[in-house]
Amino acid sequence: MRLFRRSSDDTPSPAAEHEAAARAALRGDSDPRAALGHLRSGFAVDPAHRTLYALAAESLRQLGGENEALLFEQALARFDTYQPFFELGYHFIEVGNDALAVPFLERAHALAPTDVPTATELALAVTAQFRPCRGREVLAKTNYTSSFSAAYQYHWCSLLCEKGEAETAEFIDGGRNAVRTGGVPAQWASEVTVMLDKLDACRERMQAIGKPEPFVRDWHFIQYGAAVLDFFDERSAEEGLSVAGGRYVYQSSDAASLYGILERLGRFLEILQRRPAQVLYVADRDSEIVGRAVAAVLGLPVDVATAENVAGPHRLIVASDNHALADIAEALLIPHEAQTVFSLVMDWLEPGVLTPDISGVMAQHFVLPWQSGLRIDPDTRQAVRTEPDTRPAAEIAAELLSAEPTPDPRFERETLPFYQRLRTLLKGVREGDRRLRFSRDSPVPGAYFM
Repeated sequence: MRLFRRSSDDTPSPAAEHEAAARAALRGDSDPRAALGHLRSGFAVDPAHRTLYALAAESLRQLGGENEALLFEQALARFDTYQPFFELGYHFIEVGNDALAVPFLERAHALAPTDVPTATELALAVTAQFRPCRGREVLAKTNYTSSFSAAYQYHWCSLLCEKGEAETAEFIDGGRNAVRTGGVPAQWASEVTVMLDKLDACRERMQAIGKPEPFVRDWHFIQYGAAVLDFFDERSAEEGLSVAGGRYVYQSSDAASLYGILERLGRFLEILQRRPAQVLYVADRDSEIVGRAVAAVLGLPVDVATAENVAGPHRLIVASDNHALADIAEALLIPHEAQTVFSLVMDWLEPGVLTPDISGVMAQHFVLPWQSGLRIDPDTRQAVRTEPDTRPAAEIAAELLSAEPTPDPRFERETLPFYQRLRTLLKGVREGDRRLRFSRDSPVPGAYFM
């Protein structure tokens, strides 16, 4: 069975309808952006459909994208050579578009199935699209042991696929021995050690769980040693897991639901013996509102976080979302005693410089009660757009806590016992157990808005 349709086949390409739509967009209103949208869909179903590449070059040139247009033209000119498709895919990985990189890297891999760099980049791209087992499969066809980065990606994919544990343990031991004996160049030794430690810690957390569920609670813990307090998870009806494995896609919160999450945070810190002495909020308006509300729930003093005052014990650092932590992330890499980083929202589709120890929810889009956004009118059940609340942060925070907090019976019944059992492996508990960057990599698939 062929991976891609050959141009000489008589069978119509599944990309033909997308090609037609792209041509119509260019002819009718001359809308190159719309044309590119159709072409993306075409590449996804058949990257061997030649005419898509000429249309992509034409559309990009109309938009001033000369360099990208040249990449598509070079692929068309050398259509049976893997290198131009590798360069296309690598370009889109560099600009952060893993989804668009995949079809070009798949074609490059089909043309050169044993090429290690191609398989490595394809494995990186598909793992970021929640398909680590495909990444492991393509690397297995190559001599991946010839490159540390390829071998690391193979074992990372293996871990996310729950395969080859003994082989991965051997790779970790061998890598550490190479670092000790000088087999790794000195300039790379520190980075290699961090990568091996990450892989080993993930393996340890997986062993502690036993058999993980296809649920983001389990895998976020395995990958980062981090906790989540609230899930889009109606497992009795299998609705939440069929959408995004416990993550939210678009969610508009109200005061009651937000207060409920903050109460669960307080309960988590109490039961897991991580109660802080003060709350420090990141210096932006949304984080200030959340931080002041958290401090009120916990009955603690509150102040603004700086790179200087977060680095110490018994502090709770609060952010409205994980990206707000970027400016102080370096000061938070190494945990201190009873120091906890909390983010109300964890963006699960964008890489982040730091993974919080505890997140309220994982969401692609999360509208806070005081922000403008689409909300469902409780009387009409219609979506309405609300205006932002511009009152002082302290006033909004105080009003949040006048609501009746939304309870979550599953938190006491399932979530809290899960983290209690695994407490010693959570980030911030063991000295020197550095916090990790966040990536899209996950074996838990999920629907999302582009």
